[in-house]
Amino acid sequence: MSPVSSDEEYGGGSALAEESGKKDRSSRTSSNRRSASPVSENGGTKALVLTYENEEIGILSGPNETKILFHVNQVWIKHPSAGYCQFAEIYSTADLSKHFYPGRQVNVLMRNIPKTRDVKGQAEVMWLQGPTPEDELFRTRELSAELNFHLAQYQAGKCGKLEMVLSVDKHSSMDGTVHEYISYESGVIRLVGKDNGVVLFHLDQVWTFDGGKWILLKDIIKKPLQRDYLPVGSLVSLSVRKLPCSANSQLRYQAMVVWNKELCKMRESQEGEAGSWQQLRQPGLAEGQVPPGYKQMYANPEMHAKLIKSMDGHFNNFKNLAKLPLKNISCVPVLLNMLPSSWEASVYKVVDDENGVIMIKHRRGGNLSGDSKLKILKMFAIFHIDNVYTSSGEKFRKSPNDFMLQLHNQDVDLTARSIVGEGAYEGVFTAASQLNLSIMNPNVACPVLQAITVFLKDGPDSEANTRLAPKPTVLRSFPESFHSEDPGTAFFLNSTLTCRLDLIALNFFNATNQARMQKDVINGIPMAYFHQTKKSISTDKQEQIKLMTEVEKLDNNDTSKLLYGAYKDLPKPPVQMPYPQGMSGVPCLVRVLFQQGLFAKEGVLLCEIPTPGGHRVAVYAYFDISNFKFLLTRELRPKDLAENIPVCDSIDLKANIILINQQNPIPYIATAVWNPALWNRVPDHTPKLDDIYLQKYERSTAQIVGQSLGHAAVPPPTIVSTFSGPPPGLPPFLTGNSTTTTSIPPPTVGGPPPPSMMSLPPPSMMTQQPPPTAAATAQPPKLLWARKEFLREVVGRVTSIIDDNYGLAVVKFASSKPPHDRYRAIVLFDTCDLWLGEHTATELNTSLTECMREGDYIKVKALLVPVSENTKNIRYLATGVVTGRSKEEVRGMLLPEQEKLEHIDRIHPEKLNNFYQVVSVVCANIPGSGEDEVKGVSTDEDSLPPSHHSTRQPPPGFPPAGGGRRQHSSEYSSPTSSDTTNHFSRTSLVSIDKFEEEVEMKKAAKAQECASTRRKLSYDKQLRDKLLAEMKLPNQLLWRCRECEISCAKPGMEKHIQLKTHWEKLLENFNKKMDNLRPDSLQLS
Repeated sequence: MSPVSSDEEYGGGSALAEESGKKDRSSRTSSNRRSASPVSENGGTKALVLTYENEEIGILSGPNETKILFHVNQVWIKHPSAGYCQFAEIYSTADLSKHFYPGRQVNVLMRNIPKTRDVKGQAEVMWLQGPTPEDELFRTRELSAELNFHLAQYQAGKCGKLEMVLSVDKHSSMDGTVHEYISYESGVIRLVGKDNGVVLFHLDQVWTFDGGKWILLKDIIKKPLQRDYLPVGSLVSLSVRKLPCSANSQLRYQAMVVWNKELCKMRESQEGEAGSWQQLRQPGLAEGQVPPGYKQMYANPEMHAKLIKSMDGHFNNFKNLAKLPLKNISCVPVLLNMLPSSWEASVYKVVDDENGVIMIKHRRGGNLSGDSKLKILKMFAIFHIDNVYTSSGEKFRKSPNDFMLQLHNQDVDLTARSIVGEGAYEGVFTAASQLNLSIMNPNVACPVLQAITVFLKDGPDSEANTRLAPKPTVLRSFPESFHSEDPGTAFFLNSTLTCRLDLIALNFFNATNQARMQKDVINGIPMAYFHQTKKSISTDKQEQIKLMTEVEKLDNNDTSKLLYGAYKDLPKPPVQMPYPQGMSGVPCLVRVLFQQGLFAKEGVLLCEIPTPGGHRVAVYAYFDISNFKFLLTRELRPKDLAENIPVCDSIDLKANIILINQQNPIPYIATAVWNPALWNRVPDHTPKLDDIYLQKYERSTAQIVGQSLGHAAVPPPTIVSTFSGPPPGLPPFLTGNSTTTTSIPPPTVGGPPPPSMMSLPPPSMMTQQPPPTAAATAQPPKLLWARKEFLREVVGRVTSIIDDNYGLAVVKFASSKPPHDRYRAIVLFDTCDLWLGEHTATELNTSLTECMREGDYIKVKALLVPVSENTKNIRYLATGVVTGRSKEEVRGMLLPEQEKLEHIDRIHPEKLNNFYQVVSVVCANIPGSGEDEVKGVSTDEDSLPPSHHSTRQPPPGFPPAGGGRRQHSSEYSSPTSSDTTNHFSRTSLVSIDKFEEEVEMKKAAKAQECASTRRKLSYDKQLRDKLLAEMKLPNQLLWRCRECEISCAKPGMEKHIQLKTHWEKLLENFNKKMDNLRPDSLQLS
């Protein structure tokens, strides 16, 4: 990767030649000469990865132990859908040592170099297996200069970046247009007139001219990029560096600096009009130049290095988000990227106000496939009205007056993806041919495509206006498209587009059924494909939340908060006065739009209310999309509130609010919210504050407040509100004849619900409770069965392994309040709940008997199952379990982060049915009662008071707590740190035979320990992290294995410590140390 100037020089070839040529002329003259070492069957020299100097540079061991230097830019892999491509094109640089780990065999073509630090060769290209990559792929004109640069850096003991050879003073700019957005902060730009290359850019590299100077836009940004400064289609200027790319990929560059050319030029001219003398001093940015602020900021080499590091991070995050290493990436493949010249399309059917069907056919009635075996005369594509663009290039749907019926029989052009298979021929054409043969009715539409963008045309021969629409980028040749003459397939790169299209398609299927058009539009094959590929998971809110969490890694500036806002605590008045019970027409602003997944359908308003003392107090009011009053003659009803009332627009709204809980940080509910600029009157609205809505209010406000604290919030106290008529001062719009009684949430099993905050008097009126009497504290604790609704990470012991899938455990704990009653509970768990590292036992196809035994300790989360009384008192169902041999080990374990299952309503009904069935079988076949199950079982969790156990390890050189406690097998100990290496019995001092016998015993024990630890590393993440922490080199991004004497990045070292060769080397070193011991150097045990 290197900066690119306007004359296409690769980072200044002459500069590279000067730097490396001064060191050794012979290196340049032999730059393309290969070594004379034996070659493998595929034409390359076989070598082994030896070690790494840093994340990008490593050393190979070739024939006759010849050391070969290689760089990540010379590493190539054969991808199933992209062919031969550079490793750095699809993988993060940090993953190099993970895939090319020390000890792995590779193929390499190298050139001979003068011996430098024991290195005699340098890799020109390196790959794993298969034939040699074609010369035109890697033997570019820049290869020699790049190799010389990396060699010069290695000779000098530096790790410089190739991009830094060309200083920012020499950077030049070129023009481009914004092509598409990947996320709120990242997108792609297509260069104008260069090579149609596509440029990846990020907000961190966007500049603007403001206040008479050039500054980074992120320092003053007030609206998201795509809504204000750089909308799709805008003209920009930019300076770029090259990215590794395969032959079929258009994504070839990354922007180092980018700015809105027209807007900044206009601002510069306006600034110059302030005075002619100023205009002479600052004439503006000349064509081909980069902003002076950019030059000034990155003239310092350290700042320049930070820029390169930031860009590397953005590129790596994009590769991970797009899942480029996979065959089927997360980007949307465009099988139809605008109609071929011989095809035509028009809107064929209208399903409802939002969905329709497009018919595609040959202009002359010919075969669309070109294959005589597949007689396809027409194909159908579904589309949504929000994806339609007019002939002027703008969105078609701007108001409710723009509706689907206006598009009927309209000529269109489109981009589309498949909804019946992967490729054009294997999926779409085959499905279309089968449908044409099986359905004889010519008026029936059988969709096989889904339109991504639709462009209205004035006539069949008119050109579509795509100026303001997002456009796809060619990345690779799989899956094949309808455009067989093109070498690659285009993809839309937007990170959420796949999920959004899936939702549109699923809604289309439902709309067809609701319109009773099943005979006119047959969705059988698309629905079967969606079921087969599990695309219905897109409707799962938790899956959407996971997706948005991944997108946040790319958007490191949190500019989504410009649209959705962020919760902040309001200042509290010195004297807490009672709030009004309800108000109408309160002026307010949107402060938070609560985004759960792709859309925000709830939010928080900032209102000002009067108090009895005459002051005005700022308060929050909760609302959801059902409370927002859309003027349907002028406003579209969106799925995402950010489309109508984004926080950054600061739209003045009005609301009717009612007080629910003054102790809640969000005390009010807005029963009606509207835009007064559109509404001329207060909407008539009677609040419907039923139990379900108030539960939603309670849950959502807790999550909104908790997000601001960086963790999941505990739900606020239970609300029990009884309205027996309008409270005093309630406005007319809230009065009614009915009585509403709400009681949140359903009663807990085993006892009444706790008292609510609303049922308690204000804090100022509450009196202090007298201290407990001696008699009260002297009451003996009771032994009871637990009735808590949720057990949160309690320690227990396994009492029964029922079969390979199910087991029972007993937990005991004590109440924190006098008289500290003891509680017991029996928990049923299965392999789906048992976590072994990052996976469950079910995912690893492991039975309970293989990973635990009766008497083992567990840490468990469990829920009380309602109506589950039985003879053995098995009342709890586990939702997460980790296990270990000792209590101390289990206490230090962390349960993996997973979906919060803290209420029985979140448990799948099938899992509850299994619970009842297993419990009934256990009660019928295993004798004894619940008391027999818990008898004699002590988890040491019932001590008083509850103790907080530290998992911190003792410093090196100090014995572990517990004196001579035997080290657990899961704990890793190297030969140099083993406490028992030099410890022998007294008899070994006088008996050589006894000494040798103990040596062999220690060798055997070490061999068993190595095998056990290696096996456990495959599923124990905590153990892997502990090992890696010991290997981390200070102040470096390298990890070193001192046993094998290799260094590499963390992913590679994580792979290395799980290899058999590592543990064989560790055992070999231990055995050598034992063999070198003498009886006179022993320590007595």
